[in-house]
Amino acid sequence: MASRATLALLAPAATPGAGACARAPAHAAVAARRTFLTALFDSGPQSSVQQYRERRVLGYSAAQMCALVSDVDQYSRFVPWCVGSRVLSRHATRAAGAGAGARAGAPTPAQLAAQPELAGTRLSMRAELSIGFQAFSEAYTSTVTCEHPTLVRAVASNSSVFKTLVNEWRFQPVPPALRIPGPPGSPPASGPFSETDLRSCLVDFSVAFEFNNALYAQASGLFLDEVSKMMVTAFERRALEIYGRPSRPSRKL
Repeated sequence: MASRATLALLAPAATPGAGACARAPAHAAVAARRTFLTALFDSGPQSSVQQYRERRVLGYSAAQMCALVSDVDQYSRFVPWCVGSRVLSRHATRAAGAGAGARAGAPTPAQLAAQPELAGTRLSMRAELSIGFQAFSEAYTSTVTCEHPTLVRAVASNSSVFKTLVNEWRFQPVPPALRIPGPPGSPPASGPFSETDLRSCLVDFSVAFEFNNALYAQASGLFLDEVSKMMVTAFERRALEIYGRPSRPSRKL
């Protein structure tokens, strides 16, 4: 569905006043319009993949953030302009030596966040997602892979709008230069990490999207670029709601 912005692009321009300039010949106006529409709908090879990346240190552990991002069923509650989210299938492959909490089917997000023995669990999901903004709407299937607690990757398919839509979240320990030392005289929590560091992580978010045709790119590219820039903040706010106050202020790198 074309957005109002696209319809505005296709609308004829206002005619200038009588004293502004002479009217262009009719054949010139037709040629100009044909050139514009040809460029708009050209399906030839283009480098039209748009990408966005953000890195931020957050005061929540990698396990907490990974569990939050893998909880796709809840996206419609807080992800910008996500109006529908439903997991269609879920399958878990547990790492060798996983504890008792990992043996009864796919673990819940709460279990992933709270049980260290679930590290190494791999979740594979198929989800149905819907996004909507004014006249723009789209529903598609997303294949989501979670390698807990380090990676969540979502790849869209069955979309009439997107040729490519890939979201990737990586969760890593806080870089040495940004670690916070514990109070004087306190024992080390685990090697070089303080207790605050253990309850923090580096979030690396990236998204790449490409539209099936230039009409959608003209209408919705700017909208999706703005949504991408809001994603990490949306998940940070969700973490505050679910886990409480962070161990440290967030820092964008």
